Amino acid sequence: MGIALGEVARRDPECLQTRRIEIVPNAIPDPCPDFDREVLPVRQVRASDRLSALKGLTTECRNISFHVLYLSLCLREKGLFDTVEAVALANSRLAQDSSPVRVCLDVAGKFWYEGERLEFIERIRRPDLNGTTGATTIIYHGFVSGEEKNRLFLEADCFCFPTYYWAESFPLALLEAMAWGLPIISTKWRSIPEMLPAGHGEVVDSKSPNQIAVAILSLLARGYDPVLRGTYLQRYTAERYTDNLRKALGLLAGNAAPLPREKAVGRTP
Repeated sequence: MGIALGEVARRDPECLQTRRIEIVPNAIPDPCPDFDREVLPVRQVRASDRLSALKGLTTECRNISFHVLYLSLCLREKGLFDTVEAVALANSRLAQDSSPVRVCLDVAGKFWYEGERLEFIERIRRPDLNGTTGATTIIYHGFVSGEEKNRLFLEADCFCFPTYYWAESFPLALLEAMAWGLPIISTKWRSIPEMLPAGHGEVVDSKSPNQIAVAILSLLARGYDPVLRGTYLQRYTAERYTDNLRKALGLLAGNAAPLPREKAVGRTP
């Protein structure tokens, strides 16, 4: 038997000519088990205030921030610089429309290359990103964990991870974002499209800041979407992973007859 994380990952066990292939997606422990009590009200209030401001229904919600979170290794191929440029584009369009909403970007993670760190610092100091034009503030938090990481997820309105990293397979950061009930912007890369619920993730082309900006503008005009958290609970909890793995391994104990080799490769029974 070959066990793959998703349909795209089938090629590895197929190369080994396994007699059957089982799909067992990865999973994470729930990072916010008190979601309904502690996180959901925050999501709903922030979305409600933002939508009221966009509709001009209140004068108390001016200059509301829509917080985009990038939390990963800070690397060009993982989409950091595409995210930065997308935020600049989104704020430019919001300013042209005299919108009361502005996009902020929180970046968390360590840089792999010193040259890219210096390029990032130089870029966010330019007038369209450093706040001098009222456009946005980009905050770099460095590597985070524990309570600081939880705070960033709680205060975020959107998770952006437009990766095209060559070794990307099944990014657990997307599972974290779903667990925290965050809408996701990511790329048509490897297993990512099949990880997200159909119609509830903004999946863009690689190296496409303009598409990311369009996705940000679309998300900030929507209310809270419960499907992302629901998808995590249905597919990606540690308990679900254990059940799926137990069922797959049970096939090796004689609970199901193996398929003939010529029929097994390339399909999931």
